[in-house]
Amino acid sequence: MSRRLKQRIEWRLRHHSLQFLLAVAGRPIRCAGCGRELFRALPFVGCDGRLKLLGAREVNVRVAFRGQDSLQFSHLELDSCPSPDRPWVR
Repeated sequence: MSRRLKQRIEWRLRHHSLQFLLAVAGRPIRCAGCGRELFRALPFVGCDGRLKLLGAREVNVRVAFRGQDSLQFSHLELDSCPSPDRPWVR
């Protein structure tokens, strides 16, 4: 087996196992404005005290503090979030 083929197989196994883990144990992260699901993630706090969201790597979102201990997620592109001001978004 060539080295590149082995690397591709290992990447697919990691990718598909992560997708399965997120489908089973991940929590849906929803937009605060419209309520749509942005992505599924598995949140955990690292050793350094930072919040890490496993599964949020490929999604562009806006994050803000809603309170002292909660975060608010929303669409980064406003054309993705429906509102009365943007009737063309579904």
